[in-house]
Amino acid sequence: MAGDAANEMDAAAQRAGLGTRRGVYAGAQPDGGSIRFSLVSAVVCAVLAVVLFAAGTAFGLFFVLIAVIAVCIWISELSTASKNANLGLRLYDRGLVAAVKGRVHTVRYDSTQVRRSSVRHTGVTGWTDYTYKLTDIDGGQVTLEGREGGTPGTGRFERHPEWGTALQEGVTAAQLPAVADRLNAGQRVEFGKIWATRDEVGSARGTVRWQDVEDVRFAQGFVEFRVGGKWRSPVNVAVGAVPNLYVFLSVADQLRGRVR
Repeated sequence: MAGDAANEMDAAAQRAGLGTRRGVYAGAQPDGGSIRFSLVSAVVCAVLAVVLFAAGTAFGLFFVLIAVIAVCIWISELSTASKNANLGLRLYDRGLVAAVKGRVHTVRYDSTQVRRSSVRHTGVTGWTDYTYKLTDIDGGQVTLEGREGGTPGTGRFERHPEWGTALQEGVTAAQLPAVADRLNAGQRVEFGKIWATRDEVGSARGTVRWQDVEDVRFAQGFVEFRVGGKWRSPVNVAVGAVPNLYVFLSVADQLRGRVR
């Protein structure tokens, strides 16, 4: 990312009072060796194809096919490198600033809503894509994407485990105290399609008392509650339908502990 853009991000953080910078993350970049290997492979296969065709054998078609595949991989990697060069993410004490699609977004941990989702891709290597949709200080939305495993993807930031964890921990630390105060005052707190009070947790499908909840987890894209030894609770909801998921999970741990 260019120096002017980086300075603009730091200036935006200062205006929003986000505090000290804690981390800098760029767009994920393909390995330089991989790009060179794809290009060299394409050239070598093209040369072999020409030689074999000149020798009068149709086996050169095989190397033509390999050369085309290598060229496509090379072009894809160059495209990813070029597009991701404009991405920028900076974490601070009280929020973050992200440069995505030519815009700079400022996010405060104490006021944002985070909707997290993930998709697991299976195969020989396998990888998981993570998406975080956040509300910025102007009420707009910014989407941050990361990947664990596999090859870098367009629009995704590097080192997802670091910034993904820091983001969730920052939002939880900033918002959990106020949520706990509301619950202790007897209020009902909404988390998208799920809600909680000191005594119950519920959704449009039903209600469960915290004293009956044996465990809470999120698995296969759902927030799940174990009730009566089974994970088939009526209040199970999709992870993407629960903003500030980790705040809710912390609340669930506290309330389950209180009733025990």
